[in-house]
Amino acid sequence: MSRWPFPDYLNRIRRSLRKLFRQPGGRKKPPVPLVVDYYEHLLVPPLAVFVGVVMVVYGHHIPFGHFIRSVDFYKAVLPSIASAWVVMRLIVRDTRLLDGNCPWWRGWWPGPFRRTLMQLCLGVIKPAFFSLGIFSIYFLVRSRPDLIPRYIIEDLPLIILLLAGFNLLCWAYHQARMNELSSQWTIWMRRIRKNLPNQDDDTALLPGVEVIPYSERVRDSIALYEPDGQHDATLCIGFDGKKDMEPRPMKEVYSEVAGLHFFQVRRELIVNRDAIIEVQREGDDVDVVLSKPRPGIQVRVSKRRKKDFLAWWEDGQHEARK
Repeated sequence: MSRWPFPDYLNRIRRSLRKLFRQPGGRKKPPVPLVVDYYEHLLVPPLAVFVGVVMVVYGHHIPFGHFIRSVDFYKAVLPSIASAWVVMRLIVRDTRLLDGNCPWWRGWWPGPFRRTLMQLCLGVIKPAFFSLGIFSIYFLVRSRPDLIPRYIIEDLPLIILLLAGFNLLCWAYHQARMNELSSQWTIWMRRIRKNLPNQDDDTALLPGVEVIPYSERVRDSIALYEPDGQHDATLCIGFDGKKDMEPRPMKEVYSEVAGLHFFQVRRELIVNRDAIIEVQREGDDVDVVLSKPRPGIQVRVSKRRKKDFLAWWEDGQHEARK
């Protein structure tokens, strides 16, 4: 039986849409307090070059090999690339703001519908008018105002289509990353339930309860910290070789473990002092030789950390002799 007044096929479509826009982790769980990183500083420049070149080339019937050798090509492609780069950066910026202020999963109404309308306005319509303004100025500078109506008729629909596709790509990436972050958030919540509450929390500790710092809790079990391949997670490697995931970036982890027992020898590696069996110096280079869980492996200390590492190592040796 279909649920009145919707036929069966409309109910199926509605259930499918609800699955697309469901809150990661389920309705009864709080929203994931993590922001998706779109890596626009890495992805936008090559995409802008590709889109800018395509927009210039597709409307000409001149062979690309001949066209690329002409001065007119570079006069047209440079503002096209610049416009594409600015537009994509604006879209990512507005999308990140909307992710925090108007998430996709905040209720069926006005959640995704309101977010879709705002995404269309800020991610498609506004950039399209921005691109139109840039090229109108470009045509006026070149004394070709007659090309503006032609641009609106022939090029603007393609630009709107490309903008919609870019927004759709951002949405798909956001959904995929939020599902991953949701699983990490669940693991993290399970861990903190087993530990004592933080001192910043409103809950007070019982009399006589001592809070052990994180660095002291892991000094005898964790040998290495490495990136987990994700922007917001760190891989913990124990002395026994077992691996675990810490749902925090390495910068945040190192801020807690930095001290007598741990040092970040490279941007991608934090080492426990007990995991180092030897420090070798070759000219201006400093290498550390690891024990468990990677016996015999040599890791070169980065040059900008070398001085601090040697001071840290000597301090540890001095403490051991006391």
